[in-house]
Amino acid sequence: NNEKTFKGSQIDAEKNTFNLANPAFTGSDAASFSTLGQTFELGQAVVYKKSDAATPDIPGLVHGNTYYIISAIDQFDLQGDNRFATNQIVQLAETEHEARAGVAIDIGAPPIGVPQSVDEYTFSAKHVLDSGFVTGVGVIAQLDAEDIATAGSGTQMEDPDPSTIDVIKEKLNTNIPNLVIQTLIKNYKDNASKANAGANTNIPEFNFSAGLAFSSAEHTVLTTVGGTAELKSNEDLEVLATIEQRFQIHSESTTTAPENGSTFSVAADVGLYTNIAKATVASGAKLDALKALRVISSVEYPYLTSPDEFAPTTLGESIDSLQNDGYDSLNKYMDGTLGIQGGLFNSWARSTAKADSVGVAGSINVLIHNNVAETLVQSGALLNQDTNWRDAAMNPHPNQGANQSDGLAEQTVSIEALNYMQTFNIAGIFGIEIPHVSTNPFNPSYGPKSVVKPLGTSSQRGGAGGAIFIGILNNTTTARVEDEVAIFSGDDGGFNIKAEELIFNVVLGQAGGRGGKIGVSGTVLYTEQNSNTLAQMSDQAVVTGRNVNIYAAGFGNHIAWAGGIATGEALGFGIAVAVNKLDRSTRAVIGDPNVIATANDPRDATSIDVTEDVNVRAAVGGSQWSFTMAGASNSLEPDTPEMPTQVPGRAKKVLGDADAIPPKTGVGLAAAVALSDVSDLTQASIVNAGRVQADTVSVTAEDSVFHVSATGGAAIVAGMATETTASLAGAFSLNTITSNTFASIIDTEI
Repeated sequence: NNEKTFKGSQIDAEKNTFNLANPAFTGSDAASFSTLGQTFELGQAVVYKKSDAATPDIPGLVHGNTYYIISAIDQFDLQGDNRFATNQIVQLAETEHEARAGVAIDIGAPPIGVPQSVDEYTFSAKHVLDSGFVTGVGVIAQLDAEDIATAGSGTQMEDPDPSTIDVIKEKLNTNIPNLVIQTLIKNYKDNASKANAGANTNIPEFNFSAGLAFSSAEHTVLTTVGGTAELKSNEDLEVLATIEQRFQIHSESTTTAPENGSTFSVAADVGLYTNIAKATVASGAKLDALKALRVISSVEYPYLTSPDEFAPTTLGESIDSLQNDGYDSLNKYMDGTLGIQGGLFNSWARSTAKADSVGVAGSINVLIHNNVAETLVQSGALLNQDTNWRDAAMNPHPNQGANQSDGLAEQTVSIEALNYMQTFNIAGIFGIEIPHVSTNPFNPSYGPKSVVKPLGTSSQRGGAGGAIFIGILNNTTTARVEDEVAIFSGDDGGFNIKAEELIFNVVLGQAGGRGGKIGVSGTVLYTEQNSNTLAQMSDQAVVTGRNVNIYAAGFGNHIAWAGGIATGEALGFGIAVAVNKLDRSTRAVIGDPNVIATANDPRDATSIDVTEDVNVRAAVGGSQWSFTMAGASNSLEPDTPEMPTQVPGRAKKVLGDADAIPPKTGVGLAAAVALSDVSDLTQASIVNAGRVQADTVSVTAEDSVFHVSATGGAAIVAGMATETTASLAGAFSLNTITSNTFASIIDTEI
């Protein structure tokens, strides 16, 4: 049970907010103890109470009543309930849909005499069983999609004492690429051994392993209210087109070459995803609701597991996990990655190679996303225009404004398009050093299986590792009200148009190569984002009622890490490159978005007539982080070869004293490069809107993106004074930022 107590000093009457503390490690007993604080999510129902009858109510609230939480959402937290926060600032609304529309209750400061340092007030979360159905009339198309592709491949040296499961795997021989190559080599070797074949029969052993995971998905969700439709609700009316997309694409390849042999290992992920959600109210349609009228399209890629929910934080959560998942509630943390691979990462490409001669490993991760969220109210549609329907005498109903305690109507109109994405991706040449165990004795993985591979590629002669990530994201987010649309909102409701893009994207690339003579390693990351976000109301639309809010937002946090480390006796070469390209347009407009400067007389017609404010706001924010680190090292010191297995004790003594002859020349090269090209257009404008009648008019455009590129290179060569050594390390960063920010009122009378 989530309950928050607070003091009068934690109330900001001017901003209508409550600052609620959210400390960690709270609870007086095992049942209530929590390692993280417990926050309220957006739309959460809470009961407001004061400590006793002598304590005055907070102005605007009534003791014992239910209200709904307005909490901020962002690219990190789509529910508004991030439990890592040490405090949470919230507002209250009278209904859940008003909370989601941002229609807050106007509160006042506690009366003078109320103690400001004593917990006098409480919000207690209510348990609500959500049926998933609309309270009223709903026209809904909804898709929850989950696309999963996994691939694994590997070869290893023969185990002299194999387990039963290993014998079965060997018989199945799922490494088809290596099977084909070994068959071809065998045929060649058999023919080469014949007399007069003219071929060298001393062919080194060679292993090849490849894991390829491919996933392609196209989803289209359309919701349309036709032009002849007439929909009326005494409650809510919702027109929704939503897609919730989850995807996982994982590939792994590990290979170990036979004695004196070579090996090549590659893991590749390719994911192609297209999601289109469109909600349309056609020309001529008539929609009326006494409470919330919402037309919304959304495309959402949520976390596979929210970071603040990755592990249970309360006894109740632990019990639920055990009851629902059984052994898997523990096994998911014992997969060799502490559960990170399956619980957090959307894409994962990992390869390793080990050989006596030459080892090469490569990881490739390619993701392409095309997302469209479009909400359209076409010309001539009528929203809340039936005056008889909102007349208590003609349509007697408890939800009529005349029947409310304050006598105010609650019609709220929301036209919204949403594009949300939260992903973790990785491509690398690396080993994992966490024991792999299972708590289920019937699982073939029962017992510890330690995987220790500090560098993904290693060999006695030459080792090379390469990691490539390519991510391309194309987003179109449009919420538009066309010409001659008429909209009414109640005095206790509101009207808003919102087009919002929120993105949190983490890309990790790491390559490591170690060779007895030569070590080469390289990582290249390329990310591209093209976004067009538009919240638009035609200058010919007519809006009456309480207020108008037009809001367009593009917030994104992108984190990229590219690392390349190489070691070799003669040559070590490490390179890391990260390239980020962002082209984003974010516009909130009344009128034509393509007009930014004219000099005409305003029209005489009044298109907007509201009792409170008109706000037009376009906001861009977030951060771009690029880290590239490259390293190379060489050692010309005498090398003691690794002791072969199954060698008699007397021979081991001889072999252990024999040092390999080191090379006379050592070269170490390391290069790290980070390139970032950002182009932002942020526009808020009112153009040719005729006469606007409102209490206040605000037009705001904001661009507050934080950019960081950090590069580092290190090359180390160690040897004796009589040897020739050279090392060179370089780091280069280039940020190109083009930001155009406009806020204007053109050819409009205020």
